[in-house]
Amino acid sequence: MSGIYAPIVAVTTLAVLLAQVSLQKQINDHSYSQAHIGQARADIEFYAVQLAEKLDKVALPGQTFRSILHSNFQPNTVAELDTDSLRTLAANVDAAMPGVMGMWFGIYPILAGLAASDETAFRMTLSSSIQKLIALLSFETCVTLDNYHRVRTEGRLTVVYRFSPLLEPKRAG
Repeated sequence: MSGIYAPIVAVTTLAVLLAQVSLQKQINDHSYSQAHIGQARADIEFYAVQLAEKLDKVALPGQTFRSILHSNFQPNTVAELDTDSLRTLAANVDAAMPGVMGMWFGIYPILAGLAASDETAFRMTLSSSIQKLIALLSFETCVTLDNYHRVRTEGRLTVVYRFSPLLEPKRAG
């Protein structure tokens, strides 16, 4: 009897152990994904709130940093972004409100990390993160921050800008 049942019990035990290992891997992957998504949400919230506060500070009498960005960093062409006068203004704005460009650029690795996965939870978090930025900062401000970042870095950084129509990657079509 033991010659018949022992191999059956051993194979069954092995199958159960393999199923347990597979299930544990799925649980670990899910936990990692949820932790990544949770951290991304918290980071986006942090950056957006900090940016909103900095942008609403008064830069000149009657003008906030936000209004200065809006009035200067919404050109019609990329060539207008590459002018020396706009680069000088971007450097002056960066000196007057340090940290804004760094915070805006800090958002992009988060968005890139969310965009790198095809999982539904990542895609939904990417969409909601973009919507959160628009809700807290305004779409116009997000566009000007993209343009401001492009001017300040002189286009030397490889970034997939998400808001500025001037800086969108060319679509095949």
